[in-house]
Amino acid sequence: MIYGLGLRYLGSGDTVPAELLPISLLTEGNLDFNEFVNGRLPYWFRVQGKHVVSYYPILPGLVNVPVYAVANWIGGDLFELRFRLSLITAMLAASLSVLFVYLTLARLLESRSRALGFALVYAFATEVWSVASHGLFQHGPALLFLSAGLYLVVRSRPGGIALSGLLLALGVLTRPTNIGIALPLAIYVALRHRARLPAFLGFAAIPLVLHGLYAWKYWGTPFSPAQPVAPGNFSGDPLQGLAGLLVSPSRGLFVFSPIFLLAIPAAVAAFRRPADERRILLRCLTVGVVLVLGIYSRWVLWWGGHSFGYRIILELALPLVVLIGSEWPRIRETRPRRVLFGAMLTLSVLVQFLGAFLYPSRFNRDIDQDPVRLWDARNSELVLSVEKLLRRYGWNVALGSDQDFESSSPSNAPSPHWWKPENDDASMPRSLDAPAQEAVIRGRLTVFGWAKPAPTDAGEVWISVNPGNLQLKADRFARPDVVSLFPQLGDGSEAGFGARLEPGSSRLERCTVLVEIRDRRGRVAKLGPVEFLWGPQRPGP
Repeated sequence: MIYGLGLRYLGSGDTVPAELLPISLLTEGNLDFNEFVNGRLPYWFRVQGKHVVSYYPILPGLVNVPVYAVANWIGGDLFELRFRLSLITAMLAASLSVLFVYLTLARLLESRSRALGFALVYAFATEVWSVASHGLFQHGPALLFLSAGLYLVVRSRPGGIALSGLLLALGVLTRPTNIGIALPLAIYVALRHRARLPAFLGFAAIPLVLHGLYAWKYWGTPFSPAQPVAPGNFSGDPLQGLAGLLVSPSRGLFVFSPIFLLAIPAAVAAFRRPADERRILLRCLTVGVVLVLGIYSRWVLWWGGHSFGYRIILELALPLVVLIGSEWPRIRETRPRRVLFGAMLTLSVLVQFLGAFLYPSRFNRDIDQDPVRLWDARNSELVLSVEKLLRRYGWNVALGSDQDFESSSPSNAPSPHWWKPENDDASMPRSLDAPAQEAVIRGRLTVFGWAKPAPTDAGEVWISVNPGNLQLKADRFARPDVVSLFPQLGDGSEAGFGARLEPGSSRLERCTVLVEIRDRRGRVAKLGPVEFLWGPQRPGP
């Protein structure tokens, strides 16, 4: 019920395949998306032979099928209802994972009431609330599989141990980096339930075989991971990535769920105290946390693109909450520890409330082009979300550091240079990478993007900026990154466009940019208008 308040679906391009796959499966009986693509290929799809396939694992889409099947049975329009139906699936998956966390903790902790309390910590003090329950990303279904598998491991019944292998394998196939969590649990089974290990591995092989069949038909080889990831994506600075994952003001695990700080002494205690069955399990969960952090610390885009908080490592909520629950007897020993626990829990819930009801703020709009802002505490995701909350209730305040701009109505958009209603071509492939909507730019303005009217036509690009009536023809250059994603665009030697302009005002003011692309036939497409704040560099020290 709480997850459904406001009925806010917060998906993105990453969730599109999961939203559309049930339609393809129920109406055409296949796992491709040919019927949804006509011309331009978005980044969440790829062409493999005769098939348009999902760039991401298809298990979230398969988890989505039952809800769509019910809607289809009662005669609903699946495409029109896809966001509402996917929201229902996301809420159900997140809620069921809370149930399995409770059942797991009920076997590990001293009382059911304590297990319920920490299950609610998992439900509302982590991004299970703000992210997993509000969008059908990989995380919600993955947490469902992992939490159910962990419960069966803890339950320790022969049939359950075998079935846990299947569930943990599904968790990995839903999001491959979950191997960092599943592998230590498999080692735990090998250590504590050796006689049941063959059955565990046999059941784990079932989804792997089914995945191989899918990959063989739709990707051309049974050995394809069906989510191509270049090795270069793991070439980031591990120290910078780890620091960002843990303490970045706009992504940090300990910033968005400070309650997780209490997992550190719990992890240390698991290795210091004598090893019994329970502590061996806690050690395996600790190793899983370290492995996942190690994997993502090398990820070039460790911040996970456009997202709320630590979404990219959301599955760590499962082992971390179990670790914190195990530490409760020591937390409650003294009043200062109890007060600290209460303060961290309160802050964590408040942050997740901001994500569940106010995300997105304007923070993410150009973050991939300006990742330095991930370390700007005064203009962080949380600061801007609080600002959005206050303004919603009539408090017209600016909490960020960039408060010296004109707050009057936006400037008029530039008049089109080429575009007219009769020559409009809205289908032309194009994208404006910078500036982003509501970006704050000091110093030189860079207008940057790509456009490709046809495989053999790069077109002309005109840029207009107001106020100041700045107009110029953009430079063209190669964009091999775009062509690698969209090979149907053809020659990419002039796919990119860009221009740089110096500020014409002595203070930060609201500006608008309009980009027009004209092909050889005279057809014109627009990008924008995009509004942003632009002014001179701040004075040096």
